Amino acid sequence: MQSSEKLLEYLNNGSKGHLDLPGADLKGISVDLRGIKLIGANLSGADLAGLYLRYADLRFANLRDANLSGADLLGANLSDAELTNANFSSADLSESNLKNAKFANSNLTKAKLKRAYMPKAILRKANLSEADLEGVYLKDADLSETELTGTNLSGIKLFEVILTGANYNNAILKGAEFVGIDDVMLSRKLEIEKKIPDSIDEVAINSLLKSDLIGIDLRGINLKRKIISGLDLSGMDLSGADLSGSVIKENNLTGANLSGACLSVYIPDYFDRRFRWKVTDDSGGK
Repeated sequence: MQSSEKLLEYLNNGSKGHLDLPGADLKGISVDLRGIKLIGANLSGADLAGLYLRYADLRFANLRDANLSGADLLGANLSDAELTNANFSSADLSESNLKNAKFANSNLTKAKLKRAYMPKAILRKANLSEADLEGVYLKDADLSETELTGTNLSGIKLFEVILTGANYNNAILKGAEFVGIDDVMLSRKLEIEKKIPDSIDEVAINSLLKSDLIGIDLRGINLKRKIISGLDLSGMDLSGADLSGSVIKENNLTGANLSGACLSVYIPDYFDRRFRWKVTDDSGGK
């Protein structure tokens, strides 16, 4: 019996019993699986790409090595599910229950996880590049060595989360709430951002930053519309930093890394000439 036939038989029996379909090829089947009960199902290595699984009950399911790229899992319950090495690229997991879910080494690039509930989730070494985690709730979760490049973390709530070795370069952190995280540098960077006035008309930030910047990881820091003057930023990593609309003068940026930074800034002629740097504004002029 083919995998699709086994699934239909399971559905016709009212989703009773245990579904065992490891390695099944269910990609593109024309069956409405919205709200399906797959508690404890074995779908390890299965191809579920693009399936419509909104509000599905996948508690304790085994989806190790499964392909769910592009799948619609909005509102699904994957609490305690085994999702190690699974592919969720471009999948929609918004508003889903991911408590205790095991995403280690999983691919979640460009996935949507808006307002997902993820306490005690394991995301160790997962790839969340360019994923949308706006408003996600994470407590006692493991994000060690997780790839968060370009990830939308705005409004996220992280409590007692492990972030050791995570890469959050270019991540969007607007309104993020971090409590008790183990990444000291990230904590300091967020504290610095909160201190900085929103408008260039406010007090210049150099007095706030001079002492705080020492030893800090400044990748992706938000320094929009600021007055930045008289700082020694030599050798610092400012890759991905947002400096749009800022006035930068009399700083030492010798050897600084500004790759990927937003540099639509005004730099007076007396800017430190040891740093040879031409800036292109939004209109393409120099």
